[in-house]
Amino acid sequence: MDFKFIDMEKTKAVISCKSFLTTTEIDKEYCSDLSPFTNQVWLFAECCGPKSAAKIKQEVIRNGYKGFWHLYTWNRNSGDIGDSLTDWDNFVETIRALH
Repeated sequence: MDFKFIDMEKTKAVISCKSFLTTTEIDKEYCSDLSPFTNQVWLFAECCGPKSAAKIKQEVIRNGYKGFWHLYTWNRNSGDIGDSLTDWDNFVETIRALH
């Protein structure tokens, strides 16, 4: 993972990245901790459960994040994987809109 330090005044968004995310793993304090520096705190997960994406997004927004996206869903029991191409496309468009 690459890290870059930028001037706080140039910050457009902060993205918290997770591997597998459930509603109980949402860092509720992260958003409020960053609020003095930016109003665009997003949460991005590599994957989440196939039935939990909508609930996670609702919980993320309720806790002050401005967006939530994930790449795919994964069923821990069956191993089934489902892509989230619409979410990925929306994430890319949201990034492009920052310019």
